Amino acid sequence: WTLDIVINFLTGRYSDGELIMNPRVIARYYMRSWFLPDFLVVLSDWTSMLVGISLGDGVKMLRFTKLGRLLRMVGMLRMLRIIRIVEDIAENRMSEGWRLAFRMSNFFAFIMLGAHFLSCVWFFIGTAGGVSDTGAHWIDGASVPVGDEVLHFIDASTSYQYAGHYEMSA
Repeated sequence: WTLDIVINFLTGRYSDGELIMNPRVIARYYMRSWFLPDFLVVLSDWTSMLVGISLGDGVKMLRFTKLGRLLRMVGMLRMLRIIRIVEDIAENRMSEGWRLAFRMSNFFAFIMLGAHFLSCVWFFIGTAGGVSDTGAHWIDGASVPVGDEVLHFIDASTSYQYAGHYEMSA
């Protein structure tokens, strides 16, 4: 977010179809529009980091962390603006072939994001679901019960891959 502020002071913008590159006009526009939310996000991040370094865990750190999360959520609304700009570039400035490739890559990314989400859900179900009589879960590929404990020979990454495989095949 800190670099985002600097970049926004250097990024031109369109006004009534005309590209504005005058640094004063850009700065004035940015100061009136998104500077305050960006500044608050950066301020809360840096403050929580400095408070966390000086105080460790505490109530003040928790407050700043919550404020930082809230401000980051507001900042994520800016992503909608970026998405609109990218869509505008794709629709108005790209050839038909590039537009098709862009749409296909977006579709593929959406499918992969959905697959990731479902894999995470299955991973959670497999690791946090009900415990069986042996103490093992369905996602445990190579585990051996030893006394009251279960020794796992597969790390979380492989278990996530098992969950992804299960999600894709289901």
